[in-house]
Amino acid sequence: MMSESLKEYGLDGNLLKECGSEEFSCARVVSVHHSDYELQTGKGRISALLPGRWKREKDPTAFPAVGDWVLYEEKSDTALIQTILPRKNLLTRKKRHWAYPKPIAANLDGVVLVQAFGRDLNFRRMQRIFTLLIAQGFSVSFVFNKVDLVTKEERDRVTQQLRSLGVEADTFFTSTKTGEGMDELQKLFLPRKTYTLLGSSGVGKTSIVNALFGEEVFATQETMKTGKGKHTTTVRRLVRVPGGALLIDTPGTRDFSIEEYVNEVGDEAFPLIHQYAQYCKFRDCTHQHEPGCAVREALERGEIERSVYDDYLHFIQHATKNSPKQKR
Repeated sequence: MMSESLKEYGLDGNLLKECGSEEFSCARVVSVHHSDYELQTGKGRISALLPGRWKREKDPTAFPAVGDWVLYEEKSDTALIQTILPRKNLLTRKKRHWAYPKPIAANLDGVVLVQAFGRDLNFRRMQRIFTLLIAQGFSVSFVFNKVDLVTKEERDRVTQQLRSLGVEADTFFTSTKTGEGMDELQKLFLPRKTYTLLGSSGVGKTSIVNALFGEEVFATQETMKTGKGKHTTTVRRLVRVPGGALLIDTPGTRDFSIEEYVNEVGDEAFPLIHQYAQYCKFRDCTHQHEPGCAVREALERGEIERSVYDDYLHFIQHATKNSPKQKR
C-alpha cells in the first residue's frame, strides 16, 4: 500500500529496490526551505531535518533537492534524512563567482522553459538557457505565456524567431487569463513523470500551475502596468496535478552561466552550424575568418539564416568572454 502511494509520485522499480531498508523509510522531497525539508511518504506529508554530519558539507549539490528520493529515520520528535538515493539527473545553475553549482531540481523527465510576452521576452537569454539545458541532457519544451497581451503579428514574429533557432521542441502559446493553449499544454505532462518550469520572475509560472490544477493552489500577485508580473514563488515545491503529472514550481531564474558548457553544446543547440562545420578546412575552425569555412560559405548561399549564425557567434563570444581562462 505504501509503495503504491509513492508510485504516484514517481517511484519506479529501480528505486523500489533502494527503498527496501528495514531501518529507514523511503520518501520524496517535495519542498525545501533553508534547512527544513517536506517529504512525501507512503503515509502522507512530514517535515524532516538533516543530521549534524551534513554541516561539514560545502557542496550544495550534496544536499537533498526538490525531487530527490531519500531514506529517512523517524525519531520521537522529528524525522532525519539519512541518505539521498541515486539520482536520475540533477538540474543545477552555476555562476562564475560560485565555488559550486546550486541545485534546482532532481530526477526530472522534462524541463519547460517559460517566457512571457512583453518586456521580459528575451531570445538571447532563452537561447543561452536552452543551450545549458541541452548540455545537461534534458528534454526541453517552450511556453510563451501572456499571449493575450500581444497581437497576432507579434505572435507570428516569435514563431519565425523560433524557426530561425534551428532547434525542434514542443512549443505552446498560453494565457492563464483567457485559457488559450492550456488544454494543449496539459497534454505535455504525463502521469507519474516529473517536470519543472524555468523562467524569470513574473512570467506566469505559478499561474500556469494554478491553471493546470483548475484552482488557486499557489498564491500569485497581480501584473504590473508594464506587463511584468511580480515575483511570487520563494521556495521550490513539487505538486501533483490532475492527470497524475508532477510539477516543480521554482523561484524566478533570470540567467545561467554557460561558459563551462561551451564545448559540449554546439552540436545539439546549433544543428545547422554543426552540419556544415564537418566540411570546414580546419578542424578547429571558429567559423569567423578562416579560409575554407563551410559554415560561412553556407551563410553566403543563404542555406544558414543570418539570425542563426549571429546567435551562434553571440553564444561563443558570451561564453569565452566570461570564461575564467580568458581573465588570467
